[in-house]
Amino acid sequence: MSVKGYSDYEQLAGGVETLFKKSSQSVINNASKAYQTAGMSANEYMETVTGFSASLLQSLGGDTQKAAEKADTAIRDMSDNANKMGTDIESIQNAYQGFAKQNYTMLDNLKLGYGGTKEEMQRLLDDATKLSGVEYDISSYADIVDAIHVVQTEMGITGTTAKEASATIQGSIQSAKSAWQNLITGLADGNANLDELVNNFFNSIVTVGENIIPRISVILNGVTGLIQKLAPKIIEALPGVLNTLLPEIVKGAQALLQAFASVLPQLVKLIMDLMPDIIKAFQSIFKAIVDALPQLIDAIVSALPTLIPQIVSAVVAMAVYLMKNIDKIIQPIINKLPEIIISVVDALITNLPILIDGVISLVIGLVKAIPKIILGIIEALPTIIEKIITGLIECIPQLIEGLIMLVIELVAHLPEIIIGLIEAIPKIIVAVAKALVEAGPKIFEAFGQIFGGAWEKITEIFSGIVDWFKDIFEKLKMWAVSVYTKIIAWFKSIFEGLRNWALGIYTKITGFFQNIWNSITGVFSKVGEFFSDVFRKAVDGVKGAFNGIKQWFSDLWQNIWNGIKTPINWIIDGINAVIDGLNSLKVDIPDWVPFVGGQTWGVNIPKIAKLAKGGFVEGGTPFIAGEAGAEAVIPLENNNQWIYKFAHAFANGLSTFYDGGNLTQTPTKGAGGKIININLYLDNVNVKNDDDIEDVANKVSERIAEKLVAEGMAVG
Repeated sequence: MSVKGYSDYEQLAGGVETLFKKSSQSVINNASKAYQTAGMSANEYMETVTGFSASLLQSLGGDTQKAAEKADTAIRDMSDNANKMGTDIESIQNAYQGFAKQNYTMLDNLKLGYGGTKEEMQRLLDDATKLSGVEYDISSYADIVDAIHVVQTEMGITGTTAKEASATIQGSIQSAKSAWQNLITGLADGNANLDELVNNFFNSIVTVGENIIPRISVILNGVTGLIQKLAPKIIEALPGVLNTLLPEIVKGAQALLQAFASVLPQLVKLIMDLMPDIIKAFQSIFKAIVDALPQLIDAIVSALPTLIPQIVSAVVAMAVYLMKNIDKIIQPIINKLPEIIISVVDALITNLPILIDGVISLVIGLVKAIPKIILGIIEALPTIIEKIITGLIECIPQLIEGLIMLVIELVAHLPEIIIGLIEAIPKIIVAVAKALVEAGPKIFEAFGQIFGGAWEKITEIFSGIVDWFKDIFEKLKMWAVSVYTKIIAWFKSIFEGLRNWALGIYTKITGFFQNIWNSITGVFSKVGEFFSDVFRKAVDGVKGAFNGIKQWFSDLWQNIWNGIKTPINWIIDGINAVIDGLNSLKVDIPDWVPFVGGQTWGVNIPKIAKLAKGGFVEGGTPFIAGEAGAEAVIPLENNNQWIYKFAHAFANGLSTFYDGGNLTQTPTKGAGGKIININLYLDNVNVKNDDDIEDVANKVSERIAEKLVAEGMAVG
């Protein structure tokens, strides 16, 4: 656009120089001001001049200076007539060009009250003579121009364009357009005065703003009044209109959505098909942007030294002004703050149960989805690892090369960077100190005004809010403890039932095999000691077989129990996660809050503990036992009688082999003085009552006696 405008400018300026010779500069100067005087750009002005300048020069005997003046008068008159009468400027230009050829048929285009004939033109010249006292010759084009100017001046048309360029919206906009065209043309002209062109355009834009802004204010006032008058009527009629239109709108929306859904697959396919081209185009655009970045950054950085001080000054001024007026700005918020806080908290308390239900559902859903997610990741993991490793291996040489180049460049430029930093540090410190010194008093003054008035308001608000918050948090704690107690009781009943059911099944299975074992050992116990060794081996074989069967059933039961307890443990983990979330809800009260400052409000709900490795439990603490294998749950307090009973029965069992604390017989093989290790293995032991305790003690003492005999000691 700039090149085209300058190309036209060169051509038109050349024509002006040919016609007006030494006076051509006057025409060009008038053309540069035509955006104000005639509402035309320089190119439009010169194009119009060259259309009738030959006849004008002929009528003036070749006087180029007078011709330049008459041409300027003619063009101003054309523009004034167009703006005043509303006639198209092109039809007026055509009329003037016709007058140069003694064609008067378009005289009526000027709308001055004269028809399109030679006689009417003569009448116009006669009227001009009466007004000015100057005789005008119809054969002279210069006289026709002067006569039209006299008549338009009499009619108040002259000067309309220049006046409207500064006083009317349409005229100022036309002037701005012409100034813009001159600026665009001048950008390609190495000899153009760009400062003047920019100022002309800027001033014309300011004029447009001065004309439009008052009208906008009037329009807004009118719109406000219109809304005030129309709003009650619209509100009154709106329900009926909505009742009529809303069903149809809903139907139309549904149909539109259905239609969109029906074409969505094709649309998605089209987008996918176009995606490679889009990506390529994006890459090209990105490369072009990157290529342009150095010039852009250079321009920005070059402007920063000038812009930064201005920006800092403006920001500081705005900040200080804001600080001075902050009390007025936040006053409405402070006045409504208690109501806002109360409404927010009330809404949270009302919706808290729903929120907790949603969180629990979310946790359960996530727990259920975790196996699928893990399986999907596991399936894709080999491919992902393979691609990552392959890509890394391929990129390692390039990465190493890039790192080496980076280190070399960094080391090469390190002295420059250090020197630049050292040189800049004093300037930075001085600039920061200077800015702080200049802005400090204003900032402190503003802060003093802000906090002086705000502190009183804050203390008034918080004195009433503190008690309200204490009551709210107390209710929250009571509600949380109640919910927790109910949840624990529910899970306790579930686990108790599951445990009793599992123990019942296990007792029946082990009891069945215990009866079989007892029958077998009863038969073989009656055989003499001579065959004891033989039958013991047989018994051991049978026991091993039954132990294998028992172990198979035990493993079966363990697998069943694992299948049952796994989802239960998931649920427990989910509950513990919810408890963690609730326990994390804590509020730290600032120290400056009266009565409760410095306190931390929240809840501390104990989690359901897992005791897979054993442990000690004090107080009413819920826990899970046996989730990783069998565990003994034995009360430590007020339940030590079973230990005493076992020790007493064990001593009675050994009394057969001792007399007054000494062995009744001495070892037959001189075993005195050596240490004997006795390992006891007791299978199928069930301790339910005192008889069971005595039976275990007897078995222990019997095994000890057998070991002593085997070691060559005489007992009995």
